[in-house]
Amino acid sequence: MILRSLPCAILAAFTLAAFTVSNAAAAGAPASGVFSSPAEAVAGNHEGATVLWGGRIFERGSDANGDCIGVLAFPLTRRDGRPDTRLEPGQIFYACSSGKLAADQYAIGRQVAVTGTLEAVRERVVSDNCRTLPPTTAFVTWKATAVTQTAEGCLARLPVVRISDGRTWPDPPRAHPPQFM
Repeated sequence: MILRSLPCAILAAFTLAAFTVSNAAAAGAPASGVFSSPAEAVAGNHEGATVLWGGRIFERGSDANGDCIGVLAFPLTRRDGRPDTRLEPGQIFYACSSGKLAADQYAIGRQVAVTGTLEAVRERVVSDNCRTLPPTTAFVTWKATAVTQTAEGCLARLPVVRISDGRTWPDPPRAHPPQFM
């Protein structure tokens, strides 16, 4: 079960992650192979890497393996680790837990920051045609990174984070809230 933890726990995980990256780089390993953005994780094989990612929750789901949330990525602020939704959004990713995620804390529309380990990339058909993805949905960010037109439709490749720690915030009110599919 994921508990609502303090921002300092997430920032401490980020500090540990930065230390791991610098040690890997010193040992000759490419730093980009250890930590990456969701878009970079789709492009390369980053399974097993530890990440600190965040954004806005746009979808929830569960299966026999636990609960998952769909997250539209945004850069995290240095001040408190909260997603900065005033900036340009990035790639969509899934964040999954082995157990239940509290429905009120991990509700659609809330902001989230998670630390965890990257799992295998998932594929999902998001539209009939990649060229006709609606520009007002979260899925438009896939156009530049991880979509391929197939016979089944527009196939998106999505990174998956196995959550080890997470924190959520209510989304502050905005003049024009984003629309999600």
